[in-house]
Amino acid sequence: MSKYIKPTPEEIAAEEKQAAEMGMTIFAFRHWKKMQEKIKEKNRLKREEKKKERQKAKNIEKGKIKRRKTFEKKRKEKEKIELKEKKQKEREKLKKKKEILAKKRSVGRPRKRGPKINYYKRKKKRLALEAKRNQPKKIFTKHYKIVACDNGKQIKYIGTYNLLENAYEKVKELLSNEIIFPQKLEHRKYARNAKYEYLILSSNETEKSYLRNEFGKLVEQVTNNDKWTIIDKFPYEVEETFWVWGYNNKTERKTFQWIYDNILVNSIKNQYDIRRIILYKNKIIFMHDDNFMDIIFCKNIEDSVRFYNQLEEFVKRDKIKQIFFIGSYSKISDKRRKLEQQLIDFTGMKKNMIQLSTTFPHLKK
Repeated sequence: MSKYIKPTPEEIAAEEKQAAEMGMTIFAFRHWKKMQEKIKEKNRLKREEKKKERQKAKNIEKGKIKRRKTFEKKRKEKEKIELKEKKQKEREKLKKKKEILAKKRSVGRPRKRGPKINYYKRKKKRLALEAKRNQPKKIFTKHYKIVACDNGKQIKYIGTYNLLENAYEKVKELLSNEIIFPQKLEHRKYARNAKYEYLILSSNETEKSYLRNEFGKLVEQVTNNDKWTIIDKFPYEVEETFWVWGYNNKTERKTFQWIYDNILVNSIKNQYDIRRIILYKNKIIFMHDDNFMDIIFCKNIEDSVRFYNQLEEFVKRDKIKQIFFIGSYSKISDKRRKLEQQLIDFTGMKKNMIQLSTTFPHLKK
């Protein structure tokens, strides 16, 4: 704290005179004087700060210039060393060339060649290779092929094979794939039963082909290509896919295993997080405690019943205690009306769309 110095009478008189000239009291004048001193001090500090900043910028610029000069100096030194090494290598090459030339005989008979055994061996090998190249190439024709069909129409090409045994091995490998939820119904231009088959076709057969159908009757096998004949067929199953609410009903359909793992099991966070499974027409509803719903749309009621039963088997197998199966709400009741209203509020669909028993009208859109 600065010590207070009492002003002399002469200083007080001078201050009173200045205050009178400025039209102020002596106390207002003293306050104004202090403020002016503070402003001067503030301006002085600002000037010093700006000066420091300018000095700092100069130092940074000097550092940059110094680093640039150092880098340039090192680069030039490196170039000099590289040039020196290059010249040294060139000198060494010239020296070697001179040594080789010095060793060669300038005059006189050339040195005697060695025996010609190696020459004849090389010639024999060369002639053998030329003969092999000139031989006609063997053409391996593949007489058997496998295609996948859906209701008698080809949907996929599998491959061609030289031997019939190879074709049967490939079919055996394809049939070994495990299917959890097989497809029973398909929606193309219209709904129909799914019937998938692998066909083994042959280009060697000239006679008509007969195979037994599902009733045991021999039926002639006809193709729209005279070159190929059906010699055997194997029915196979395809994994069914479902429309899950929130995903595209055509391009983002999900399998049973994906729904079970990612939507049902992974959504249960703790032992008190309960899921109620409700069957409503062709829909399976996973009801959460906060009235949030996961809705799976099956193609028809038969598929939804199969899905519900399969889900129950998986839950029993994994011993998950937080999942409860409520049953079917398909019959008219107050519970069904309440569920329909919840579905309308959750999805924004119209009531007549909620009450449908198949997804075919949805897929038409």
